[in-house]
Amino acid sequence: MISSMINHEQAVRDNLQMLKLHLGWPDRDKHMGRPDEGLFFYDWLQRERAQAAVVQKIRRVEDVVAFIVANRVVLGRSVEVRNARRESRHETNLQVLVNVSEASDADFVGLSSRCITIDLGLHGMRVRSEKRLPEDGKFRLTVAPVGFPITIYDLVGDPRWVTNDEGGYQMGIQIAELDDWERWQAEFDTRFLRR
Repeated sequence: MISSMINHEQAVRDNLQMLKLHLGWPDRDKHMGRPDEGLFFYDWLQRERAQAAVVQKIRRVEDVVAFIVANRVVLGRSVEVRNARRESRHETNLQVLVNVSEASDADFVGLSSRCITIDLGLHGMRVRSEKRLPEDGKFRLTVAPVGFPITIYDLVGDPRWVTNDEGGYQMGIQIAELDDWERWQAEFDTRFLRR
């Protein structure tokens, strides 16, 4: 009984991870719903995400096709809500230190990367990184905006997607309402919008 519950929980985690990978697939819109979707998604997974634990479990293209068929309703709806956000984003160029505190792939835990923000909102940010970071888990974020007084925000973030970018990666991070959140929220407009 316990082992079947553990196996079920792992299957749910694997399916969720595959959904996140599909959402982060750069050619998703190009192949979505086409007969070659499974083949091209499989190829991308093997080239770009082979180190992910869930991808290492995939043996054949048919495994990916079965995943797509089983999740067609969810994948189809996600196109409509993919860019839904709580508030608008603002273009920025801030340094953020990202430290991986949790990830399904243990090799990522403890990895740090100095990132540059592309855009920023109260609840999220898009960053550019030279290092590939995981698409799941938890991040510790250290944000130190330029200006006086010197201020450092220690935040918690959840990775939402990762994609290849020129010479590195872009990543979407949702900011959790933990740690320095209250101060971040209170000072956000003053520190980041009124310049």
